[in-house]
Amino acid sequence: DYAEHKVQIGKVVPDPDDPDEPTPGTLAELLELSKSRASALHDAGTAEGLAAAIRAADAELGRMCESNRCPGLATAKAQMVAAIEQRLLQRPARSQRVDWLNGWRKPVSAAIAKINAGDVATYRKAMRAVATGLSEAR
Repeated sequence: DYAEHKVQIGKVVPDPDDPDEPTPGTLAELLELSKSRASALHDAGTAEGLAAAIRAADAELGRMCESNRCPGLATAKAQMVAAIEQRLLQRPARSQRVDWLNGWRKPVSAAIAKINAGDVATYRKAMRAVATGLSEAR
């Protein structure tokens, strides 16, 4: 007896809207970390500004990917970091005294590293969770 099998060789590109990649618990924990760290800083204006900057960068990455110009992971991360840094540079004087680097950015970056996003779609999901956490911060 013989069986016929079809094998496709190539890279599997995850669906960016698939809630199972990475696990929802990991994204939920990332969201909560972003929310709790931002809340502890008591700088709601900057939190919302960062969320908007992250969402704008994510939307741009989405447009690029939809038009078959999806950047590599390193480029996507660089674009996101640039958006975050630009927003932090635009803070008003009273917010300049708030330690966003140690209070939010470093812990959130460490958590994103633990997710180990190996592709742009997974990285974008992680950053959307971060943005949601920032928006929910009070």
